[in-house]
Amino acid sequence: MIEILEHGPARPRPGYARAYTMALTAHAYADAHERERSADLARDALALARRTGAARALRELGRFRLPPAASTRRRILP
Repeated sequence: MIEILEHGPARPRPGYARAYTMALTAHAYADAHERERSADLARDALALARRTGAARALRELGRFRLPPAASTRRRILP
């Protein structure tokens, strides 16, 4: 799925379509447990979605949650 989204159509797309594709790709990376890449792409997609008014991209970004960082789950007891 990630490959399909990354290597989509070669022709230029409007900003709202690009924002939605970026949001879908960020979601796919989150599902693949690639936290940093997903977060970076989600931030970029959010900025573009806000600039272009892409409601569909904003809904997609609101749907997924990144897993907590591994460092927040680990506790060191004395």
